[in-house]
Amino acid sequence: MDILSHSLSGVALSTVLLPFSKFGTKGKTFMLLAGASGGFLPDFDAISLWTGFDLTIGRFAFCQGLFSFNGRLQIDS
Repeated sequence: MDILSHSLSGVALSTVLLPFSKFGTKGKTFMLLAGASGGFLPDFDAISLWTGFDLTIGRFAFCQGLFSFNGRLQIDS
C-alpha cells in the first residue's frame, strides 16, 4: 500500500507543476510518469533488500543471469 500511496503522491506533485510547464502533451505525460517513478523507486529499493528478492522479483525485473555486478556491470555470456 505504501508503494501505491507514494506513487500517487508523486503524480499529485507533478500534477501541481503541470500548469506551469511549457511542454506539450508528451512532455506533460513524461512529467506524470517521472513523478510516479519518483515515488515508486525508493519503495522498490527497500523491497530489494528482502531475503529471497533475487530469486523471485529480482530475477524477473533485472533478468538475473544476464548481468552481474561486482563493482562494475558485466554482461555474462
